[in-house]
Amino acid sequence: MSIDERDRLALHRRLEQVLGPEHAVNLVASLPPAGDRVATGRDIERLWEAVHALGDRIDRLEGRMDRLEGRMDGLYVEIRAQTRTYLIANTGLIATVAALAFGAARLV
Repeated sequence: MSIDERDRLALHRRLEQVLGPEHAVNLVASLPPAGDRVATGRDIERLWEAVHALGDRIDRLEGRMDRLEGRMDGLYVEIRAQTRTYLIANTGLIATVAALAFGAARLV
């Protein structure tokens, strides 16, 4: 049931008769504005369900992030090992080329 300004005015007039003008003004002023929808108990329940569902999704996301972090740690270890291998191989290659260059220079 929707209450408009006409209904609020009628309520105010009746409350003035029953409670007096001062109490009527205070009571009508405490009502939500016409057209505003007041939350029901079911609305609050649905809101809590949505909050709990969001909490569950955040928990699952945290689990996925933890697994991703573990995979990234493993990737870091692999990249570090590969870099070490690359540097050792290149150092050997440079030493070999330098030895060949010096050897060829001595022959000339």
